[in-house]
Amino acid sequence: MKWLYYDEYINTSKEKIQQILNDTDYDDKRVICLNTLEIFENATIASEWCGVQRSGICSCIAGNYITNGKHPQTGEQLRWMKYKDYIKEFGEVS
Repeated sequence: MKWLYYDEYINTSKEKIQQILNDTDYDDKRVICLNTLEIFENATIASEWCGVQRSGICSCIAGNYITNGKHPQTGEQLRWMKYKDYIKEFGEVS
């Protein structure tokens, strides 16, 4: 099953909906911390790890911010990316 909010659905073209239906990675919500290459199942879990709001990580992933949060031990500013986008650009993390 694929899910969209109703307001997104009514504003989405039939072609885009078909693309979503055919995309096997559409529901992949994993995120990767580019600093540590640690993969999280979703932005909520990542936000709990570094003590920030999930929305901040999502804004970082969307390109609205360069960093969000600080590494719990080192204090380093954290950079984030959707893991599926990371795979397309750099390949799987080993």
